[in-house]
Amino acid sequence: MPPLAIQYRDFAAWQNARLAGGDLDRQREVWRRKLAAGVPVLDLPSDTPRPAVQTHDGARVRRPVPPALHAGLRELAARERATLFMGLLAVVDLVLHRHAGQTRIVLGAPVSGRLRAELAEQSGFYVNTLLLVQDVDPRQTFLGLLHAVRRTVVAAHENQEYPFDTLVDELAVERHPSRHPLFDVLITLNEPGVAAGAAAVAGLDIRPMKSGYERSKFDLSITFDRLPDELLLTLKYNRSLFRSERMERLADQLLTVMERVIENPEQRLEEIPLALPEDPQDGLTGPRLELEPGTVVDWLATRAARRPGRIALEAGGERMTYGELTERAARLAGLLRRRGAGPGQVVGVCLEPSPALLVSVLGVLWSGAACLPLDPGLPRERLALLVEEARAAVVLEGDEPSLPAAESPRRAGLDDLAYVVYTSGSTGVPKGVAMPHRCLANLLAWQLQQPGFGRPRRTLQAAHVGFDVFFQEVFSTWLTGGTLVLVGGGLRGDPAAFQAALEEHRIERLFLPPVLLQHVAAAAERENAHLSEVIAAGERLRVTPALRKMLAPAPGRPGCRLINQYGPSETHVVTSCTLPAEVAAWPEHPSIGRPVANTRIHLLDGALQPVPAGVPGELFIAGENLARGYLHAPRLTAERFIPDPFAAEPGERLYRTGDSARRLWSGEIELLGRLDDQLKIRGFRVEPGEVEAVLARHPGVREGVVVEDPQHRGERLLAYVVMRPEAAVEEQELGRFLAARLPAHMIPSLFVQLAAFPLTPSGKVDRRRLPAASGGGEAGRQPHRPAETPLQERLVACWEAVLDRRPVGIDDSFFTLGGHSLLLVRLLAEIRERAGFAVPMAWLWRHPTIEALAARLQEEPSGAAQPSLFVDLAQEARLPEEIVPRVPRNDGTAPPRPVLLTGATGFVGAFLLRELLDRTSGPVLCLVRAGGAAQAGGRLDAALASYGLRRAGDRERIVPVPGDLARPFLGLGEEGFARRAAEIGAIVHCGASVHFTSPYTVSRVANVEGTIEILRLSAAAGGVPVHAISTVGIFSLPDGEHTETAAIDGQRHSIVNGYAASKWVAEKLLQEARGRGLPTHLYRLGRVTGHSVTGAANGKDFFHRLLAGALEIGTFPEELLEVEIDLTPVDWVARAVVSLLLAPEEGAADWHLVNPRRLSYRCVLEELARLAGRPVVGLPFRVWLRQIEDAAAAEVSPLHRIAPVLCDPDYLFKIRTEARRAVSVRASMARLEARGLSCPVPDARLLALLHRAVQREAGAAWS
Repeated sequence: MPPLAIQYRDFAAWQNARLAGGDLDRQREVWRRKLAAGVPVLDLPSDTPRPAVQTHDGARVRRPVPPALHAGLRELAARERATLFMGLLAVVDLVLHRHAGQTRIVLGAPVSGRLRAELAEQSGFYVNTLLLVQDVDPRQTFLGLLHAVRRTVVAAHENQEYPFDTLVDELAVERHPSRHPLFDVLITLNEPGVAAGAAAVAGLDIRPMKSGYERSKFDLSITFDRLPDELLLTLKYNRSLFRSERMERLADQLLTVMERVIENPEQRLEEIPLALPEDPQDGLTGPRLELEPGTVVDWLATRAARRPGRIALEAGGERMTYGELTERAARLAGLLRRRGAGPGQVVGVCLEPSPALLVSVLGVLWSGAACLPLDPGLPRERLALLVEEARAAVVLEGDEPSLPAAESPRRAGLDDLAYVVYTSGSTGVPKGVAMPHRCLANLLAWQLQQPGFGRPRRTLQAAHVGFDVFFQEVFSTWLTGGTLVLVGGGLRGDPAAFQAALEEHRIERLFLPPVLLQHVAAAAERENAHLSEVIAAGERLRVTPALRKMLAPAPGRPGCRLINQYGPSETHVVTSCTLPAEVAAWPEHPSIGRPVANTRIHLLDGALQPVPAGVPGELFIAGENLARGYLHAPRLTAERFIPDPFAAEPGERLYRTGDSARRLWSGEIELLGRLDDQLKIRGFRVEPGEVEAVLARHPGVREGVVVEDPQHRGERLLAYVVMRPEAAVEEQELGRFLAARLPAHMIPSLFVQLAAFPLTPSGKVDRRRLPAASGGGEAGRQPHRPAETPLQERLVACWEAVLDRRPVGIDDSFFTLGGHSLLLVRLLAEIRERAGFAVPMAWLWRHPTIEALAARLQEEPSGAAQPSLFVDLAQEARLPEEIVPRVPRNDGTAPPRPVLLTGATGFVGAFLLRELLDRTSGPVLCLVRAGGAAQAGGRLDAALASYGLRRAGDRERIVPVPGDLARPFLGLGEEGFARRAAEIGAIVHCGASVHFTSPYTVSRVANVEGTIEILRLSAAAGGVPVHAISTVGIFSLPDGEHTETAAIDGQRHSIVNGYAASKWVAEKLLQEARGRGLPTHLYRLGRVTGHSVTGAANGKDFFHRLLAGALEIGTFPEELLEVEIDLTPVDWVARAVVSLLLAPEEGAADWHLVNPRRLSYRCVLEELARLAGRPVVGLPFRVWLRQIEDAAAAEVSPLHRIAPVLCDPDYLFKIRTEARRAVSVRASMARLEARGLSCPVPDARLLALLHRAVQREAGAAWS
């Protein structure tokens, strides 16, 4: 070989000198800016958990790229001024984006490093590694992605001299022994002569040799070798993470996607199928099963008639045969029919577990009605709300009534409702799942055909009455002629007693949620001698050693079948997996199996495209199992039950579960958890279930729950553990145990030991009730004063839960300990739940310590410890008897008298003042809360100026009247009150306390007592007209059309929403005054927006701040996107009110001033986002709340002042309820249009004005 012109050490010294001399500073800054936000981890789904320390045991998969694809991609890239490598990289980015579900893909790529001509023939390792960070927008086309990739590659190569190792060191990247720094996937295109193969060197015979060991330095290396006559794709992968089946499919998918983008490069990325031609296109489908005629009630009646003497249920010493059961149910059905029950009606059953409960459930179904099971242990207000929401025709509770003669079953159809169960779901908003007979019949028909299920068995009635499994448990037992056994004594909270009851009552079949099943198994001292079948459903099943022991073969019993079933309440059971007979073969986390009969399962990505086998996707359900939807909630139903794009027949639906799952290579389905349970910790995606599974392997841990630390979101995990009784394990030991098995980012920072986990009524772990973990206190704090009374103890628990710290002393200020306005709403909810008080927020500001607040609460009258959340508004709406019109004044030919206007310094009030000044000629008296006339005049002048309404000469006609709505005689004194009564000719009452977080007791002062004083003034003035501004918010009940003349007596308002409650009472007072002869007029407003020409608006109100916040952070709650809103220009409202004041409409006293043309939040935000040049995407509400926490903490943020309202636990429920409220405006609009007062259409021009107002509120933060 010829001698080297340059030694490698010369190159190294030259490179070091360039680094030290600053020659590469520009490149360093480019990379630092590019990676300033951090480097996201490309988290490809794996087949086994990532080991704590990276292994390099590799294997490879090879595929030749067909010549047509090679040529087609090269030509496509050339047309777009890109290279073949860029085209291949774009395909790889697309496929990995779909596998990982991430929009930022980070890959490594080697470069030769021989930029100078004199290095071309030198020997030495000049290779450097480039980071290729690519943002992938699923809405862009492949050509768009290719152009973006070209820019990324060009920029990377322009800065390729900066050494990768130096970059890693300077970025101070957190190293993980389980991964390569900065990237885990390497992509390479080897040009001809570089590809692995026999090298040609004169005089030497060189051949490659296989060592028998394949080393994989990275998780995955994707290599394209350009050989003389072909392009070869090679995947080298880490066998500790991936199975060969996954890599085989990945290689085939790369070629398939390559073909599809060549055929249609203009297709959006989210629309490009990833599925292979041989993949099933219709999801996973269960067997076809024809149902026998009738419903399960008909089936039971037929079977019971054949065996009337068999025992249907046992409870203590009482036994009931099938004949007795059906006779009592039939008689109860007759009574219910006489009271209006039947198909299409809902009947509530509110009874403790007992024979009467079971007879009642069957009797309701026998009558043809749908059963609404109610837990009598719920608070009465909650029960009343559920009954009201369900519109139950009858509720059964208490003693069994005397019954008429038995009747045959009322024939309900398969599409009639069978039952309604309420669930909080992932959002916490109660939803009534309306389940038709077809679903229940389909499930039971399938179940009865399963091997061994058809024989009669003794089944423990263990399912909670409000849980859908209750119906499966009861009717599967009765349809097989089995005996349902009821055992009292609170077994759910006593696993040892539960275990004893199984033995004592010879229970053979058991339906239990996994958590309760594990508790029962842990209490078992030996194999159960009677159990032959256990069905687990409700959450992810974990097989523990104790469970294996309890269900292992016992003397006289060959063994117990364990069946893992899955299905949300909206579908009931949709998949089932029967574990093998050999207990030792049970996996720790069994799959959920395959679909049941007449059911289809789809695993889809965010664009509703099927995901490949092994790749997580959201689980969607179709077929006979779907509920009708959510009762009386069509909008919510439409959100979760969507049109089925894969259906053979139009009109079929898919239910989106929100669960993450993947199809295993066996064809079964593995449930991974809730999509909203997935966490990102320091850039790494973490499934809490994976950490929980490893934690549970510790010999001292009975069970564990892992959550994100709410005070350090995105940074660390918390673990809650229940230890075995004999275990004495320190926190450090648990940390060491996990550290030996998991990467560092999956190790919880804190372990909290509990005696038991709080459970929901259905037996699941109630994560919301897990106690807050202590974060410790600051040094130097004084010793805390412990609670001295039971009430103080409950309040201490509230403080500790919200502040995430303990101990908290009774003299510690909530705000000194770190509390702020965002946490106040959470504290209010905790106090409501734990202490039973509905506390006004103002009290917490005035009494920030536990000692002070407890003292204030104890001043409340006896019985106020658990106050109702609803006010008896009828008692509040009592007008004093002395308010009656005096003899009208005889004004003769006197000129029109002045108008008195309240609320003139507010948004609507300022425009009313402008309209009165423009449309009348006399003075306008303005009641203003101020210290004197000069101050009042200054406030009025500032209000007009702020909206561009001030005109020359206004001061001569505006008469400031210092006063106060919240004080007797409007704060004018008796003499001043009488003087004003003698002056005025009409009153426009626009003043109000508008604070949506204020309780009723706070809002009442200005809004109710102020209205009384306004009516007193009208009466004193001889009965002058009162034109009062109100709100459509006085209508609280959804799903009904509320007209202008509709009675409002049936509305209910929570004391927490004091504004709406106080306006309702004010309206009742105005209506009562009208009945006494005072001429009163009501104007109910909706969402009042800016001026239809100038755009002048109240940018500080909730609506504008919400929109400004959405544009600031680029996200919005997806649950609200389809909610429709009215945009009613303020100038039109003012013109309408003043027009009706000057020329009242005969026979029309109440008006709805609401824009009849509504837009969805989605339409509004899309246009605002377009105008702002900033996209806004939807996020689940709970995820969105976590995102806004940081933004809202800044006082300049538009979200800062409204965050307490958004964080209200009931906010989403309230908004959805309001969206269902139908307010009729037909009569008002017809009359106003006849006057030439048509409401402006919310078109692009109005939205542009709205954008200007929102932009002013947001300031320069995003403009």
